[in-house]
Amino acid sequence: MLSIAFRTNLRQNSGRLDTFSKAAKRAQIIFVCPLYHLYVDHGLHCGCHSSTPWFIMPNMKIPKLVPKVVFKTRVRDAKVKGPNPFRWQDVTSDEIFDGKKIVLFALPGAFTPTCSSVHLPGYEKAYGQFKKLGIDEVICLSVNDAFVMFQWSKAQGIKNVKLLPDGSGLFTEKMGMLVKKDNLGFGKRSWRYSMYVEDGEIKKMFIEPGFFKPELRNNCPTDPFKISGAGTMLKYLKSRARA
Repeated sequence: MLSIAFRTNLRQNSGRLDTFSKAAKRAQIIFVCPLYHLYVDHGLHCGCHSSTPWFIMPNMKIPKLVPKVVFKTRVRDAKVKGPNPFRWQDVTSDEIFDGKKIVLFALPGAFTPTCSSVHLPGYEKAYGQFKKLGIDEVICLSVNDAFVMFQWSKAQGIKNVKLLPDGSGLFTEKMGMLVKKDNLGFGKRSWRYSMYVEDGEIKKMFIEPGFFKPELRNNCPTDPFKISGAGTMLKYLKSRARA
């Protein structure tokens, strides 16, 4: 694969983008536009202060379609007796994404500070705005089991956002977002990101800074949270609606 940067103004040169369609199949390209149109890592090679900024994206294999996996979930069942009336239910990627417009955001872990204080609450608070923009479901994904995700949802008072357990990290790994967090005793977890998906096709991803630096991606000493929040996604969807 080839990594290139194409310096352009999207509004003025939108007709020229077709020229690069074939190259884009073999290359990772970032076209410059307002921050909410793309994800930006200022650690990348960039011309941030030029009249037309540009960014070069490394050769990371970000999928175009959501991975095909089976999620192990728990659902309430009145037929189950006792204090825990839930049963296991497999849910496939197709059942979640096919024919739907989905906003999914992934985070390092349930009950952790930034995830609990800002990331998840932000999407829950903005849920009504997402629905007005035609989003079918807003999903929070973490490499945690179904029991942990359920208790976290209860503790947070979540009514609208669906919490999706990726207990074995299969979805996250196939997304290319699985990272090591042994420095915190977490094992393997998801890097923080958000994405907009239409009928299983990934239309936009916002990946937090640091991911494209090998020395920061695994056992990252910080917890970047700049562009994967609800505000960034809302701005992107609103601009998409106006286009």
